[in-house]
Amino acid sequence: MKKFAKTMRTHRELLLNYFRAKKAYSSGVVEGMNNKAKVTMRKSTDSEHSESQKSRSIMHLANYPSQSSPTVFTDEPKLKAHRKFSGFTLVEMAMVLMIIGLLLGGLIPTLTAQMESQRINETRKQMSELKDTLTGFAVINGRLPCPSDGAASSGDELVTGSGVSLTCTLTKGVLPWATLGVNETDGWGRRFTYRVSQGATSNFADGADGTGASCNIATGVSFQLCSVANLNVLSTSGGSNVATNVPAVVVSHGKNGLGAYPAGGGAAISGAAGDEGENADDDNIFVSKDYSADFDDLVIWLSPNTLINRMVTAGKLP
Repeated sequence: MKKFAKTMRTHRELLLNYFRAKKAYSSGVVEGMNNKAKVTMRKSTDSEHSESQKSRSIMHLANYPSQSSPTVFTDEPKLKAHRKFSGFTLVEMAMVLMIIGLLLGGLIPTLTAQMESQRINETRKQMSELKDTLTGFAVINGRLPCPSDGAASSGDELVTGSGVSLTCTLTKGVLPWATLGVNETDGWGRRFTYRVSQGATSNFADGADGTGASCNIATGVSFQLCSVANLNVLSTSGGSNVATNVPAVVVSHGKNGLGAYPAGGGAAISGAAGDEGENADDDNIFVSKDYSADFDDLVIWLSPNTLINRMVTAGKLP
């Protein structure tokens, strides 16, 4: 017991430190010593075995290293452990970007095709309505409207003279959108090309009554039941007829816009060739065929029979 007391005195500061800290901190040396001390005290009641057990406990305690300057504990709160934050590596970022790129690469062609299809359908709807608009103008005015100047900002029809002396200033231009009260441009934001039948015996847009007609003349109407228009629509340049003797043709020059006039006026887009060239030049021949990579024009025309029928129904022709 004397040796045990001596050991306790030797480690006095460590033991006091433990109680000062109110057991908030643990010292390996103190805890080890306490455990050994408990064992020694528990065994001290035994006679011979108690003495040998004490000796062994004291020897074990003597092996613990002493501290010349014991750590003094305070009542300060425990330090919080730093949380570990992990981020993406460059390889992971590269893989994510690659996956996003592949997804976008697959979606963009689909979205582009859908947008193009939407523009085509929108333009076709516009052009279908233009047929009724042109027919309505003829019923009201007794003639079809004259073309407008595609290079000018105005969308009014260009005419020379007035009354029975009225004639069209241009043989071909753009749809007179302001005169008709319709949209200026197609689904691609360009003006519609427009041509109306004009000639000594085939004029559908002048102010004279039945120019060149050999049948009974109805007053106030430019064309008559026997009038024959001079515009023709073919399947290809130099190909078979799709529609003959039509009084008016309207063209949207499609996605590439070759031959079209821009919105607001300006020079026509050059470069139209082949079948698209037929719809951009200044003659009476037009081409209408299926939409393809080298032909994206959309073409409509007024049927002479439909126009005459509407005029008769409206009482403008006998």
